[in-house]
Amino acid sequence: MTNEGLSGIGLGILDRLTDVFPTKVPRIFQSLFLRTVGSPIVDRWIFKMHQRRLRKVPSFERLLVVADVGIGDALIVQRSLSVLRSLFPSSRIDYVCSKTAGEILLSLPAADHVYPLFDRHGTPSGQSYRAIWELLDAVEYSALLNLSPFLDSRIFRASVPVLDIYIPLASQIVRLWRTPGEKRHISIAVPQFFEKFFSSVSVRQPALAAGDHFPAPGGEVLAGNVVYIPEASIDAAEEFLMRKGLGSLNGIVFFSPDATSVYSMIPFTMQVELLRSLAENDMVASILVGAAYAQKGIEHRLMDALPARLRNRVIIVPHIPLPEYAALLDASEVFLSGDGGPSHVAAAWKQSCEGMRTLRNRTAVFTVFGGTDSRMYGYDSYRDDYVAASQRAPSRVFDAPAPCRNITCVDKLGKSCREVRCFAGLRTESVSRAVSEYLASLSRMRHSA
Repeated sequence: MTNEGLSGIGLGILDRLTDVFPTKVPRIFQSLFLRTVGSPIVDRWIFKMHQRRLRKVPSFERLLVVADVGIGDALIVQRSLSVLRSLFPSSRIDYVCSKTAGEILLSLPAADHVYPLFDRHGTPSGQSYRAIWELLDAVEYSALLNLSPFLDSRIFRASVPVLDIYIPLASQIVRLWRTPGEKRHISIAVPQFFEKFFSSVSVRQPALAAGDHFPAPGGEVLAGNVVYIPEASIDAAEEFLMRKGLGSLNGIVFFSPDATSVYSMIPFTMQVELLRSLAENDMVASILVGAAYAQKGIEHRLMDALPARLRNRVIIVPHIPLPEYAALLDASEVFLSGDGGPSHVAAAWKQSCEGMRTLRNRTAVFTVFGGTDSRMYGYDSYRDDYVAASQRAPSRVFDAPAPCRNITCVDKLGKSCREVRCFAGLRTESVSRAVSEYLASLSRMRHSA
């Protein structure tokens, strides 16, 4: 969240106590928090208070949805636009997101316009706000729906009604935490909330219950998030693989070492263990390692930490446009990373903008979780209380048994724990073994075909 005022002070005190009592304090805090803030009474009160504000909005003819500032955030809440479109079929619905996310969301069918305005992760810059002010001056919106806790509504300087959707949405997510076995993935929670919240002012009832549904090659129908890739980006990815001698798609593993927070980044020593294990695996043809943006240079440090005999198995992917990056993920048989934007890009269905080419959509997504809650952000096709990746391949999460993980860890950018215990007890061999077993199963299928 914005981590200012009383909430910031409270989080800081909790983190200091967690440093001293890493097991007891988070457990006691979470139990008390869910019983009070997460109680049905509080949830109903927050919901009704914000619905009263909603009913004061005179018109819903032109809606501006402002996503959170991260790539993954913009991607996994896109299905809420489909709900809005079904509720307000004749309205203009525009979407503001980060500049990078906009590269793969410009063809979003449910949006009339996608404006990639945010220029950095976390609290947006003054330039981002000025871009929003210019948009508000140019278009007379009926309402602005703010999904980002990093954006202060007062700074919008808008004459239109501003609805801080993230507040009642957060209340719903806290309620989901109280319900064992219920799916609480953001890509489901947000559309469900939109249906419930806007139904009282809608033009008609929603036609879609779970978001976008789209046909896949072979006739099956999938539900999930989509990234849109221009044909030129697909060509660029294929040319990159050909230059590296990877014309065959079999056995390519894409490894993303980056993360925006140390509480969600796999520790360096564990990354070295994973990379070494993959490089020694005969089932792995080559490992693509994405260049980092937040943890700059980590890809080169990982390469240097490998034995010289294994370095030729690893190829560093330089900073490239996100659509080309997404096409490389589609060409890989396995994607492996910690929690972050790349994992959501990997899990999303890949679709050509021009519709002239069918992408593979057969990337297995394996994600390692530390501080953040994997049920909210992870993909697992083996567990009923998780959401599977939108790929024709398995997905799986690996949770480190962190002793101090609690609901406040969702706000990883606001954490200040002095000792990072998020990945304590993680067994990297279980991760590398899962990758090996999956690649071996593909090899057996190819030989039996």
